[in-house]
Amino acid sequence: MRIALTGGIGSGKNYIATLFEELGCYTIDLDQISKTIYTKDSEVYNHIVEAFSDYNILDANYEIDRKALKDIIFKSDEKRELLESIAHKYIMAEDRRLARKIKSKDSKAIIITHAALLIDAGFYKGYDLTILIYTDIETQIKRVVSRDNLPVDIIKNIIAAQLPYEEKLKCADMVIDNNSSDDKDIRDEVARVFRVIKLIEHGSKHSDKIV
Repeated sequence: MRIALTGGIGSGKNYIATLFEELGCYTIDLDQISKTIYTKDSEVYNHIVEAFSDYNILDANYEIDRKALKDIIFKSDEKRELLESIAHKYIMAEDRRLARKIKSKDSKAIIITHAALLIDAGFYKGYDLTILIYTDIETQIKRVVSRDNLPVDIIKNIIAAQLPYEEKLKCADMVIDNNSSDDKDIRDEVARVFRVIKLIEHGSKHSDKIV
């Protein structure tokens, strides 16, 4: 079974993915894969450099300065869409390659692919189930400030560039609430959703939305 796990910035995708791993799932981090495309030996490096040739996006070692690039794309929807059009094809191909590798070793694997834009970009349609993480905006901002020390206005721009939760909810099969600061609460949420996944895996019928 292949599952898409998604949520906005600061929603706790990475941590929740590790909790699913503890329960026996395999995980694929698309955000981590996306970081590899910025290195000089990547397949898409030259495409990105050429597409943003009007901007100073290279550092002294001719590596792509991801912070400089991030500043550009979050100030311009056109530039953000341009970068996504270049990067997404490679990222999703790598996701499929890694999933095939896992399946070749474990035919019954539950594979969870996690990233922020799986619903925004429409990629969720290629998975068996989609899990959406709910976190209110105030909690998102607080977590990202603590984690990345980014200015609040930049975080708000990032959130504004992502599809609103209400729109994402229309595409989700299940929801995980991750507003609590209590680790037990989120562990209980993940365990609850995992039980449902196992039931679905064994052919039980459930409603389209399980909140």
